[in-house]
This record gives sequence, structure tokens and C-alpha cells, in this order.
Amino acid sequence: MCGHLKAMLREDEELPPHRLGELPHMEQVSSITLGLPVSLPEQKASDCGWGAAALGGTHVDPMKRSLGKMLRIGEKEPQGVVYHGVEDSMPDSKDFKVVFEGNECRLQHFIKNRWKLSKYEEANVSPLHHAAAEGELELMKMIISGSSCEVLNVMDNFGNTPLHWAAENNQVESAKFLLTEGANPNLRNSSMMAPLHLAVQGMYNEMTKVLIEHSSTNINLEGENGNTAVMITCSKDNSEALEILGADMNVTDSEGRSPLVLATASASWNIVNLLLSKGAKVNIKDHLGRNFLHFTVQQPHGLKSLRPEFMQMQEIKALVMDEDNDGCTPLHYACKQGVPVSVNNLLGFNVSIHSKSKDKKSPLHFAASYGRINTCQRLLQNITDTRLLNEGDLHGMTPLHLAAKNGHDKVVQLLLKKGALFLSDHNGWTALHHASMGGYTQTMKVILDTNLKCTDRLDEEGNTALHFAAREGHAKAVALLLNYDADIILNKQWASFLHIALHNKRKEVVLTTIRNKRWDECLKVFNHCSPSNKCPVMEMIEYLPECMKILLDFCMIPSTEDKSCQDYHIEYSFRYLHCPLGLTKKITPEQEVQYEPLPILNVMVQHSRIELLNHPVCKEYLLMKWFENCGIFIVMLEVIFKTLLRSTGVFIFLLLAFGLSFYVLLNVQEAFSSPLLSLIQTFTMMLGDVNYRDAYLEPFLRNELAYPVLSFAQLIAFTMFVPIVLVNLLIGLAVGDIAEVQKHASLKRIAMQVELHTSLEKKLPLWFLRKVDQKSIVVYPNRPRHGRMLRLFHYFFGIQETRQEIPNTDTCLELEMLKQKYRLKDLSTLLEKQHELIKLIIQKMEIISETEDEDNHSSFQDRFKKERLEQMNSKWNFVLKAVKAKPHCPKH
Repeated sequence: MCGHLKAMLREDEELPPHRLGELPHMEQVSSITLGLPVSLPEQKASDCGWGAAALGGTHVDPMKRSLGKMLRIGEKEPQGVVYHGVEDSMPDSKDFKVVFEGNECRLQHFIKNRWKLSKYEEANVSPLHHAAAEGELELMKMIISGSSCEVLNVMDNFGNTPLHWAAENNQVESAKFLLTEGANPNLRNSSMMAPLHLAVQGMYNEMTKVLIEHSSTNINLEGENGNTAVMITCSKDNSEALEILGADMNVTDSEGRSPLVLATASASWNIVNLLLSKGAKVNIKDHLGRNFLHFTVQQPHGLKSLRPEFMQMQEIKALVMDEDNDGCTPLHYACKQGVPVSVNNLLGFNVSIHSKSKDKKSPLHFAASYGRINTCQRLLQNITDTRLLNEGDLHGMTPLHLAAKNGHDKVVQLLLKKGALFLSDHNGWTALHHASMGGYTQTMKVILDTNLKCTDRLDEEGNTALHFAAREGHAKAVALLLNYDADIILNKQWASFLHIALHNKRKEVVLTTIRNKRWDECLKVFNHCSPSNKCPVMEMIEYLPECMKILLDFCMIPSTEDKSCQDYHIEYSFRYLHCPLGLTKKITPEQEVQYEPLPILNVMVQHSRIELLNHPVCKEYLLMKWFENCGIFIVMLEVIFKTLLRSTGVFIFLLLAFGLSFYVLLNVQEAFSSPLLSLIQTFTMMLGDVNYRDAYLEPFLRNELAYPVLSFAQLIAFTMFVPIVLVNLLIGLAVGDIAEVQKHASLKRIAMQVELHTSLEKKLPLWFLRKVDQKSIVVYPNRPRHGRMLRLFHYFFGIQETRQEIPNTDTCLELEMLKQKYRLKDLSTLLEKQHELIKLIIQKMEIISETEDEDNHSSFQDRFKKERLEQMNSKWNFVLKAVKAKPHCPKH
């Protein structure tokens, strides 16, 4: 228990230990604790009158402490008393809790010695709360004696009075005592719960009876959300408490629910039958307009749980066609939840299956939308026309649309067999559009097997089911439609399904289309004049370059020979690099569409697709037209020359300064006889041609230098500034430029190649390009690519021969993933067979169940793989055959 008796002592009220001797005949004094409680052994606590309530179950190991600060000088420590303390820093270090064994008279002795029992815990819980929860009447009497009546209704921090504690702990005697002393039974705590509510919620019927028999108890007092004690009783299926209460049975809570509605919603059928026998109103509705019959039909065997005489009441029969705020009858609810028994019972009351809700949905719409196959079969069992099958709701959606939208393939198959038509809703969407949007391939296959022409139906925007599947990223649905020869057309925005997949970056859809046998057909469907939906190859480079890389991988076809063999070769196909120029034959003369040469490579350069430009196919294509190894040197030359031009300003000033100085000092010599010659000679000196002997040494020895000191000083300054500082600075800049160029040389080189070829091919006639351009080349990696003369040229100029390696796609990770894929397929097949066996067993046992028929879009397999899986031998095949062959004997 959580109760402790606390006593607050001031420093001047410190209890001297020798006062303990005033307790005569005391059998055991367990402890006096400073701040912390000490629990007694369980067997000792049970022997005392109120010890268990005082201890509270908290255990603290005894620890002997010094008593110097508590004992007076010359006093001895009492025998049989153990002191326990807490740290001085704790805020309650001056609070004493007295915990001991004994009876009432011994506690009374402490009370007479000014011990106070009015100290509250942190949650504002008084000793009376704990005593009431424990049923300690003697202790309760002692606490109440001499106190005002207010102590009976004191509340803790949660608004609970001692009567709440007694009711929650089913302490009937405590409740009787508190009520006799004048406790208020109608006080509600912070959760709006009165003691009666707590008693009913805990299903304490004796406590409920005690509270009700008290004259001041309000039986219809509303608690949280307007719930009364009767409502709580109904939700707990406590018919005995309901008999005891005898309160108003038609009161409603904050949501308009009566006790009958609450009992029905919680499937408390004993309470429901009792309320109906007591005359509870059946036509009370909640805030959504639902009566108790709306809730009854949603429960399994709900109507059968009512007594037969109640089902014959006219008031209940009138409710079978009663509508809620959305216009739904109980039959709509039963079909939505899929309760076949309720559907059969309602149809037995001649309920119309053509009733419509406010959004014009019939019960069949609900059953088809939620995949209730048994309910659909029951609704369609006795129909004479197909009007119910093909009626649209507020949005023009028939039951077939709703079943296809949610992937219920078996319901779709049933509706089609019963005569459902392939109609379009108000948006022009057919059932195939809805199924493809969800990626439900099994449902799509059922529709396509029934009506193959529906693949070409367009909505208001010109989209087919193929557009919907591509937009949502359902790759297997796209593959299914392509295998069923769905038309590949453009919508009103001139976009094919491939454009939509690329713009939405549906990688799996694009890869599935690339691997499909109709890829070439998909590639050709686009409008040359559309600015936003261009050639799919160009769109692929912009939006999904990783898919373009895989497409280029397919353009490399290796031979079957060993890779080390001389005859081993790789065929590089350039068909996709010629797009869209190779697809302009179908353009009419009125369109007048012109593409610049090498459009695919230009798009790669435009979007900086370096990984595509470095692909072996693109490299071979460019190698066919240009010397690849010379390109990087040309790029470096261009960059270094630009650096030289930027440093020309510094050169000019130095050249003028030193050139004119040399003209003044050395004009006697022919090389410096004029300013122009002096500047030219200075320029050559910058490259290291100083000519020191002829220009300086010999004239100095012959005394021909007019200003020898200045001449030599000028020479030293020139040598330091120009050949040493400036030239080395330019060399450093050139080295840095080369490193930067090498870092980005690949893209710049290829960009220059593409730009060069584009400008050259613009000037050549188209017929000539078609004659000389190659659609593919065959490369023998193990043979020399060039003749002897060209190989000699490459040798002297240090050009290495380039060889392209075909990318290896058979990695260990992919192989392991493939193994796991086949293992999962085997497990899936085994589970399907076990599921079918369980269904057969259920049928043999005559168990009726409404299962949700779900169609998983990831469970698609083409017909060949499916046939192969069905032919696999399994031990479950023999079990299924045996169960199916076993004759079924109906019960008599």
C-alpha cells in the first residue's frame, strides 16, 4: 500500500528518545525513521490493526546511524529502537515518519503527546485516504474524532475524496462508515468521475448497492463525456449492476448515445436484452444519426443475439429502413462490415437492396468496395436484371469501379459474371483505369481476360490505363499492359506513358519498359514539335541518367568466344545516339522540325552527364570521329594561353621599363641602338638569352660601357624580376591550370569534341552524313585497332591505344538477390497452397466467414511462370486433392 503516517516536528519539538519509555506494555517498536519509511516483515504487519496501512510496502534496508545530535548529554540509547536518517540536503530532512506495530491505544498515546496526523503527502493525500482504501475503521474513527466534517471530503491533487479511494478499492465498510459520517457521494474528481462511477467501472456491485441506497446519491449524475452510471454499466456488460441502478435508461451522453446504443456498440447482449425488456427507447440516435440497429448489424451474430420476441416488435421492424445522417440504412452497415448473417436477417425483413445513401451508393457499392465476396453473392443471388450492377454513385462509379479501385479481384470476377458492364465514371475512368492506378495486377488480368478492348479506353485527358500505371510507378502493371498489347498513344499534353514515367522519375517503370519486347515501339511514340515531351532518350538523359546508362549497356553485345581469344569481339550499337535524327522519317513536311547534329551527346553535355559521356559506347562513337588522346593537350594549350593573356599587363610594364633602360645604358651596341631594337632584345632576354659576354663583359673590359655600375645593376634587377620571378610564376600558374584541366578535362574534352562535330556536321549535307555515318562497329579487343604506320605514329607520340571493357553486371550481390527472389517465390507458393487447404477445411466444418479479398500489386507473375509454379510437386497437392475428393456429409 502507498500509505504512511507522517508527523511534522519543528526543531524545538524534537522527540527525546527517553520519551519512548513512556510506552508501557509495548510489545515491539519497529522503528522511528527520519525522512524514509521502513517496512516491516509481512507476517508482523498482518498481526497489527493498522500497521499495513501505515507501512505502505516501501522497503528500506536498516542502517544504523549516530545518535549524537538527537540524544542529550548523559542519555543512553533506548533499547529496541533503530534510527534511520536521510541526507541533510533533502528538503524533508526534518520530517519524521512514525511506523510501528501496535493497536489503537498505543497510537492514541502518541496522539496525546502532540503527534500530528494532519501531514499530507506530495499528492495531497491525507491519512484518511489511505485508511479508507485499506478499510481500517478504527483508524478512520480516530482520525475523524475531534475534526470537522470537512475532513471527510478532502481531495487529493486528482480530486479524489476518501470515498473515491474506498470505492475504487472496493472497501464496502469504509464507504458505509464515510457515508454515515456525512461524506458527499456526488463529488466528482478531475476526470469527472463520482464514487458511483468508479464502483460501476470496477464492477463492484456490492459497493454500487451501498452507494445507491444512500439517500443523497444522484444516480443520474453525469461524468466524463456525459456518461452516467447506467452507460458505464452497459459498456461493461454488467446486468446485475443495471438491475441495482434502476436509473433513467434513455439518458444520452455528449455524443447523443443512449445506454442501449452503448451496450450494442460494445456487444453487451445481456444488457441489450435487459434494456429492451425494461422498455428502453430503440429510436434514439447518436450525433451521426445511428440507432441501436445500425450497431447491432455490425456485430457478428448481432441480430441472433436479440431475443426472438424483440425482433417481432414493430418499433424495431421500423428501424430496418431508418437512415443515418449519410443516408445509410442498417443494410449498408452490414454490407460494409461484411456480416453475412446480418445481411440474411435484414433481407428476411424484405429490405430493399436498391436503397441509396446520400452519395447514391447502394449496399452493393459498399460490399464491393470493401471486398465482401460472400455479401456480394447474397445480394446478387435473386436479382432479375443488371440495374443494380451498373448503377453509378454520385461520382458515376459502379460497384465494378469500386471493387477494381481497391483490388478485389474475386469480387470483380463475380460482378463480371453477373453482367456488369465496362462503363466509365464522370472522369472517363474505367475499371481498368482504377485497377492500374492501384497497381492491382490480378484485378487487371481479370478485366483484360474479359474485355481486351478496354485497354484503349481514354479518360477526359486522353490518358489510358498505361498512363495511370506509369504515373503511380507500378512497373508490373505496365509490363502486364504491354504484354496485352495495349496501345501506346499520346494524351492531350502530347505525353506517352514513358514521358509520364520519366517526368515522375519512376525508375522501375522505365527499366521494365526498356527490357520489354515493345521497347522500340515505345521509343518512337512522341511529338517532335512538343517542347516539354521530347524524344524519350533525351528525356531519359535529363531525368533518369541511370536508366540511360543501362540502355547503353544493352548496346554492347559481346561475342560468345572466350575473352582471351583473338576472335573475341564486342559490337557497339549507336542506334540510340542517332535519336531523334533516325526517327524523323515519319515527320510530315508541314512540321519542319530540324535537329542539330549529335543531339543526344549535346544533351549529355548540356546536363553534365559525365558518367554517360564516359560510357564505352559514347567513347567508341567519338573515337570513330576524332583523335581522342590529342584532345586533352589541346584543352591544356587553350587554358594556358588564356592564363598568359591575363598576365600580359605585367609583362608589358616590365618589358617597357627594362627595354628603355637598356636603350639608355647600352645604346652604343647595335642590339640596343634604338628603342624598338632594345625592346625586342629585352623580350629575347626574358627567355634566357642574356648574352652576357658580348653585351656586358667584353665592353666592360674595353672600357666601352658608359655607365658600368648602372648597367650591371640593371642586369641583376632584370635577371631577378624576369627570368627568375616572373617566368617561374607563369610556370606555377601553368602547372596549376594543368591540374585543374586534368580534373575536369574529360568533360571539357568531350564537350569540345561534341561541339566540333556539331559545327562540322551542320555544314555537311544530310545525305552525305547518312552515307558515311555508321550505325554500329565491331571492336576486337585482343587485336590491334590500327595499321602499322598509325601504330608507329602512336608509338613516337606516346599515344596509348584505348580499349573499352564491357561492364560486368553479374555481381555477387545481384546473384544472391536472385537466389532470395526464387526462395521467396517458393515460400509464397507453399503459403498459397496452405491457405487454400485451410479454406477447404473451413468449408467442410460449415464455418461462414466474410474474408476481405485483397489483391496485392506485387504478386503479379506472367502466365508462363505461374504455370510452372502450379506444376511444381508439393506435399500439399496430395492433401488438397484428398480434402476435395472426400465426400461431405451434411449434418442432420
